[in-house]
Amino acid sequence: MGGTLIFSAIDIARLERAVGRLLEVWRADGLSLRAGATEVCLRNAAERLGLALPRELHLYLSIIDGQDPADDSRVRHDRITFWTSCELEISDWDRQAIVFADYMIRSDQLSIHSQTGAVYSGSRQLHSSLTEYIEAYLTLIGDVAV
Repeated sequence: MGGTLIFSAIDIARLERAVGRLLEVWRADGLSLRAGATEVCLRNAAERLGLALPRELHLYLSIIDGQDPADDSRVRHDRITFWTSCELEISDWDRQAIVFADYMIRSDQLSIHSQTGAVYSGSRQLHSSLTEYIEAYLTLIGDVAV
């Protein structure tokens, strides 16, 4: 995927597999899972932000619309919370990046760049794509079946 917004069928399948594993882990942890966001909801989020949602973020949110904000257990042992489409906001570090998750209750924000698709923590690039980030996250929490 390497920071490109052009997806192949292989890229889409890889993201869908990673998100599928993420859902399995969250289910096993007893988290309340949200249905995917509708196209109208995703369009509204993009309009509210003034940026097009990167293809990976759009696809991810259409599968699962983040973690349920009403679920107190959504802050896992790893302290990363994945936001819903309604919670997305523009990064303080880069006005072209969209915050999609946070660490330790907003002490650090994870964002995806709207043009390159790269994932950042503040101003530091972590991964070249959302798929790579989700795969690394699953490895971090001990799920090696990605």
